[in-house]
Order: sequence, then structure tokens, then C-alpha cells
Amino acid sequence: MTEFILDDVLPWLRLLGLSLGDRVPDENMICHFRNRLTENGLIDYLVQAYDEYLQEIDCVYMPIQISDASIVSSTRQ
Repeated sequence: MTEFILDDVLPWLRLLGLSLGDRVPDENMICHFRNRLTENGLIDYLVQAYDEYLQEIDCVYMPIQISDASIVSSTRQ
């Protein structure tokens, strides 16, 4: 999913310092990087540092929620 988002959404590319012509990390690279961070105990540190940074710049973090809705016809008006 991360690979798809990076390939499709410009703000994510900008966040990572990538441009349209740059090669996007694939799933294997992302998983390898995450595993190395986990092995070295850095995941929690990075999440905490990111949360602190968002607080410093008064940014309100709201998780993205995706919902799937179907449109159905109804006899009620």
C-alpha cells in the first residue's frame, strides 16, 4: 500500500523529498528498512520524535479514515 501511495500521491513524494522522475522505493525496500529500524529499536523513538515535532508546530494529527459505502435505492422520501 505504501508503494502505491508513493507512486500516486504528490504530497507524499514531497514529504520524502522525491520528485515525479525519482524512483519510488518498492515494497521490499520499505519492508527491509522498517525491519532494520525495528531490529535496532528505533521505531518507537521515531514515532515519538514525530509526535513531538507535530506538537511543536501546533499541528493536529488526525488519522485518515477510509470508509466504504454503498448507495442503495429507497422507497422512503
